[in-house]
Amino acid sequence: MTATDRRSYLLAYGAFALLALIWGCSFLLIKLGVDALPPTVVVLGRVASGTLGLVAMFALRRRNPLRGVRSRAFGYAFMAITSSVIPFIAISWGEQYVATGITSILNATTPLWTAIFAWWITPGERPSRLNYAGVAIGFLGTGLLVAPQLSGPLRAGGLGTLA
Repeated sequence: MTATDRRSYLLAYGAFALLALIWGCSFLLIKLGVDALPPTVVVLGRVASGTLGLVAMFALRRRNPLRGVRSRAFGYAFMAITSSVIPFIAISWGEQYVATGITSILNATTPLWTAIFAWWITPGERPSRLNYAGVAIGFLGTGLLVAPQLSGPLRAGGLGTLA
């Protein structure tokens, strides 16, 4: 391995570690936020900070972020509601009743849910039985990690976990 390859390799792992740190810290910040503010205000702050970051990126690249918005407004609104508004409010509300560590474990099940939804969304690319055995094992492991935190079926802890 040459020095350039080694640097690229280390840079990729460093970027991955930084992403994990940033992503993981968001749950801690949400937990601290919902202790002092309503979940909707926490979501507003989270979305506003993301918006400012995107606006800064567009400004640095000298691009108009509003170009083509009118023709795609419905799609953008649907994506915003289903992938940001609903999940962010659910996570913020749930963190009032669930430990931060559990929230991050549950959020880490996103690839498992993606594998399940892939069955309906990509019928031409069906995962194998072995893939679904791995998904089942992933959900079993998640259940083992989360089960001690549940205070009972459909109590606040259970509803917070579902959120």
